[in-house]
Amino acid sequence: MTDEPIGSKLVPSALDAYVSAEPDEPVFTLQGGDPLAAPLVIMWARLARARCGLGFEPDATLDNIARIIKESQVETENEANDLLKRATEAEQVSWSMSAYAKGQLTLDLEADIKPVELRLDLHDYRIYCANRLANAFSEMNDMIEQLNKLGFEDEDTIASIKNEILALRLLFNAVEPRPGRKLSNAFSW
Repeated sequence: MTDEPIGSKLVPSALDAYVSAEPDEPVFTLQGGDPLAAPLVIMWARLARARCGLGFEPDATLDNIARIIKESQVETENEANDLLKRATEAEQVSWSMSAYAKGQLTLDLEADIKPVELRLDLHDYRIYCANRLANAFSEMNDMIEQLNKLGFEDEDTIASIKNEILALRLLFNAVEPRPGRKLSNAFSW
């Protein structure tokens, strides 16, 4: 018998993901030294029970999340940079997991994902920019609809707006870092 904790490298748990995962199935590892690990595993267990119809207390869960965040604030810029890098990688794993659950091969997504080191702060800013671009072309689509309702008949102006929407769509697709979010049709007209 060993003193190693259950779920360690030496004593894997009965449901160890590395043993049961398919070769291309994404896996996300939490380590015992991570202050977020134990609460996240407990939260996963509670959510799993809730999916089985057992009680779930959303307010208690939110209180728990707020407590965890308050108790585990990073203190240095290096810690923050490391954690942001890990958060970006975790998002990438999550996208791969979503695609895998939908039956898409994870290998297809890897071509769209750049190395994490290049995406530390840029990743979040790219999402912010993509969202702003999406809002802009949505508003321009709404503008065309409103002009049409009002009987606006200047075809050159409408064509100019449509060209700008096309340009915004191209910019959105170039900036958006998340797989599966590219736009194929940005028009409502």
